[in-house]
Amino acid sequence: MSICYFNEGFLALQHAVDMSIAEFITGKDPSMTYTVEMQRMPYPPFIDDTYLVALQAWLPFVLLVSYIYPAINIVKSVVYEKEKKLKESMKIMGLKNYLHWSAWFIKSFMFLASSTSLITILLCIHWHGPGSLAVLSQSDPSLVLVFLLLYAVTAICFCFFLSTLFSKANSAAAITGLVWFFTYVPYTVLRPRYASLTLGNKLALCLLCNTAMSLGCQLTSMFEGTGSGIQWDLLFSGVSPDDPFTLAHVFGMLVLDSFLFSVLAWYIEALWPGDFGVPQPWYFPFMKSYWLGRSVDEVKEPVTPPVQNSMFFEDDPKGIPAGVQVKGLTKVFSRLNKVAVNKLDLNMYNGQITVLLGHNGAGKTTTMSMLTGEACLPGPGL
Repeated sequence: MSICYFNEGFLALQHAVDMSIAEFITGKDPSMTYTVEMQRMPYPPFIDDTYLVALQAWLPFVLLVSYIYPAINIVKSVVYEKEKKLKESMKIMGLKNYLHWSAWFIKSFMFLASSTSLITILLCIHWHGPGSLAVLSQSDPSLVLVFLLLYAVTAICFCFFLSTLFSKANSAAAITGLVWFFTYVPYTVLRPRYASLTLGNKLALCLLCNTAMSLGCQLTSMFEGTGSGIQWDLLFSGVSPDDPFTLAHVFGMLVLDSFLFSVLAWYIEALWPGDFGVPQPWYFPFMKSYWLGRSVDEVKEPVTPPVQNSMFFEDDPKGIPAGVQVKGLTKVFSRLNKVAVNKLDLNMYNGQITVLLGHNGAGKTTTMSMLTGEACLPGPGL
């Protein structure tokens, strides 16, 4: 009832009458002696400031826009390497896949960490003088920094996941921008209905990285409304007794999102490496050879010399070991329904120079691409 009286102005009128009576009886200004505060039990007191309400809507949007260009640039750059066959070329030279992704993560995180530190300073800095220009005047800057860094890590992992879905850099950049905004849409729809959401609903929404960031910003704004701001000792505390959702939930979901997006990126890239590379079967995580590799005895199979017509084929040299043995190498371009290489048998001997000769379209480049790992091997291989 007190909220209704407050909104309708009855409490303000009652307060003015009471203060007038007290001043008439005592002859002194009662505002110097009495302090009136209102609190809705059992909820904590709050600051009635429309700025904090606007902050719940605009702070997530500002952060969303601030990180959209780095997100698009990360996806475009990673897909560009795949499109131009740069990644496969580096893998041919011995670059491990985990080193490739680690390098991209470190580079992206270094750029975003510097930007995130600057954003934290702009949000939490206090200027001396009349008034404060700090957006989050009560919150702990170190906690704000950790929150934004977790969001940056999740955004990077999300970009890696998106990069595995595209083979063309320009298409990836255009669609990434749309998906980036799409992951923010649920928050804009459900923000006015925040009080009606259950803890499970909020945790499910946090599976979208930008929605998780937005809910974290809303909790930050709500803590600012209580006058305490987000502090380390309030990390596991809700804003009100009927809201069990805490900032620790947001942190945990951001970590979970980073792990899920990383696993999806690893799995999808192995299944669909793009136009170049050798795809793995869908069950590759359960293959012992994927994790431990294959022994020399498993890889080396005896190659039975094919039956040759001595009029057209030169006899293999005697006493010289074969460095490379190929048996039944086949490549079919399914889109064109064309057999590029048909059951090629070939031995390359140590100390000799082997040359592939043939007219355009004979399959020379395709053969070398398969031997170096750039093309798929749908049939028997090395």
